[in-house]
Amino acid sequence: MIPLFFSSILVHRENKGENEVSFDNSTALRFVAWSGNFTGYVIFGILIFVFPLYAREILNFSESSIGLLLLFRALFSTLIFVFAGKMIWWHFNKIFMVITQLLIVLFSVFFTFLQSWISFAVSLSLFGILFAAEYSSSIFHGVSGSVHREKRMAVHEAVLTVGVITGSIGGGEIYQKWGMSAVFNSAAAAATLIFIFQVIILAFQRKISE
Repeated sequence: MIPLFFSSILVHRENKGENEVSFDNSTALRFVAWSGNFTGYVIFGILIFVFPLYAREILNFSESSIGLLLLFRALFSTLIFVFAGKMIWWHFNKIFMVITQLLIVLFSVFFTFLQSWISFAVSLSLFGILFAAEYSSSIFHGVSGSVHREKRMAVHEAVLTVGVITGSIGGGEIYQKWGMSAVFNSAAAAATLIFIFQVIILAFQRKISE
């Protein structure tokens, strides 16, 4: 519910003071943003539905400590949602989008090496920042310049829904058969493929503009 609330702020900020767009001036960056958002929600699905099982069964964390870890993720995401609605430097910022995705890859690679509660708290807080950045980018670049903003928002919501389903179901199946390391190695591989896809899109867009 929190991401949906802040999405209305982001979209309102972009539309404020502007007349209705009469021609389509969509940015190709929406594909980069959507794919990044998909990555974020795949890992989000893993963290919400699979990680608590791992933390309880393998790491012997209590339910309250696991809940507190997930709360850190939510708090840092909320903080970034607030900042994203007040700043514009990240709009159409290709470097920002690529670095965010790369950090998602690194997060997935190193997550299963963590053991202590403190290390999980720090890493989940970092993920909360990256998750909110991907979500905000998907909202903004999806509707920017479009004459069919409702349809673009529908795509945004579809992407995140497919992502969280993929993360929860796929992650759960992998966890049962091969363990948590395999879950995040798979997530890292998927995130890397999406990172390569994003780089190709950006390179192609640059070539066209030349």
